[in-house]
Amino acid sequence: MNQAQTLLVIGLGLIGGSIAMAAQRQGGYARIWGHDPQTKTVQQALDRQIIDAGPTRFEEQVRQATLIVVAVPPLTVRSVLAQLRPALQPQAVLTDTTSIKGAVLQAATEVFGQFPPWMVLGHPLAGSERSGLEAAREDLFDGCRVIISPQPDTNPQALSVVRLLWQSLGAKVVELAPDEHDQLLAFSSHLPHLLAFAAVNTLLTQKRNDLFNYAGGGLVDFSRIAASNPLMWKDIALGNREALLAAMDAFAGQFDRLRKAIEEQNAEFINQAFATARTARQNLIRDFRKKI
Repeated sequence: MNQAQTLLVIGLGLIGGSIAMAAQRQGGYARIWGHDPQTKTVQQALDRQIIDAGPTRFEEQVRQATLIVVAVPPLTVRSVLAQLRPALQPQAVLTDTTSIKGAVLQAATEVFGQFPPWMVLGHPLAGSERSGLEAAREDLFDGCRVIISPQPDTNPQALSVVRLLWQSLGAKVVELAPDEHDQLLAFSSHLPHLLAFAAVNTLLTQKRNDLFNYAGGGLVDFSRIAASNPLMWKDIALGNREALLAAMDAFAGQFDRLRKAIEEQNAEFINQAFATARTARQNLIRDFRKKI
């Protein structure tokens, strides 16, 4: 890591805060600066020595930053890029952390007139149902995968800088095209979160405040991610709308078939569906553990 680099993290929530913390631990940057719309959050980051300075002179800091990480909700990225554009220097490398790539690709293209060759789309597959700086951890990215989506005109040096950022924070970097990323994440991450939100809201329709008193571990485990940040997941649902609707339709088809089997008391279908899912889950977890 180039010791002369200045890292500017915009958005000091779980992901942005963890990036700053991990970068401090790694020690490869001359300066680590942070910006957040909540001045209280910036002060907390300063007090905890997560960042070296806040945005007291934001435009000047943008001009001096060599690497800028935008870690804000997906549909906020456009306004952040517009704010950055006047002070952004040609040599500065820009990346993001959002869970959708197509919307960010479009926003950057509209703000800059073309997709900037010094910007690299990124998404760390790390997180928690907890949010905010209080949930940030310096080890959040240890062993996790980070997806980057270089474009045909991406500057090789910019790509190298972003790769090195994530590798220095302990992550494994893989490449996917933006549309492939969004389609895969719609099934592997976005759909499960929507199911959790819907399941908890279904419980609320029963108007029983004591439902969780009678819940087994399954409900507690399954509903955990319904505690995730509503603003971020609203942005993901709208920003990845087409891929997510396809995933929801696929789930609805499976659920309808299972409902029909239960209605018709089709024990063979029910048993086969459950057994297939059980085996797939066991294999997925085994393969996942081999890769980490």
